[in-house]
Amino acid sequence: MIYISYSKKKKSYAKVLIKNGNGKIFLNNTTIKKYFGKLNNINNLLLPLIISNIHNNIIIFVSGGGKCSQINSIKISLCKCISLLNYNNLKIFRKLNLISIDDRKVERKIFGRKKSRKKEQYSKR
Repeated sequence: MIYISYSKKKKSYAKVLIKNGNGKIFLNNTTIKKYFGKLNNINNLLLPLIISNIHNNIIIFVSGGGKCSQINSIKISLCKCISLLNYNNLKIFRKLNLISIDDRKVERKIFGRKKSRKKEQYSKR
C-alpha cells in the first residue's frame, strides 16, 4: 500500500510517499545526509519516525525555499502520512505540536521605505 501526503512551509513544497519495505529513506533520489549535509535539524526531521516506530520505505520530494523551511515542510507531511497509516499517531502528533502548520510569510517591501516596516526618522521641526 502507498500513502501520499503534501505540505508547504513558506516557499518550500514537500511530497512524501510511504511504501512497504525495509526502512530506507530517499530524499530527491539521494540520502538525507547528502542532501542536507551537517544540519542539526535532521534529528528534528526524523522525530515523527522515531515516535511512530515505522520501518517502511519513505520517498521524499522537496523543492523551493531554504533548508530549514524544507525540513519543516517534510516533517509536517511525514506526520500527515504516518497518521494516514495509523490514526492513533495523529493524537500524539497534535499533543507534541508536530502537525500544526505555521502560515507566516515574509512581508513585502513597501514603496518609499527602507524595508517592509522600517520608516524614515520623524522630524518634528
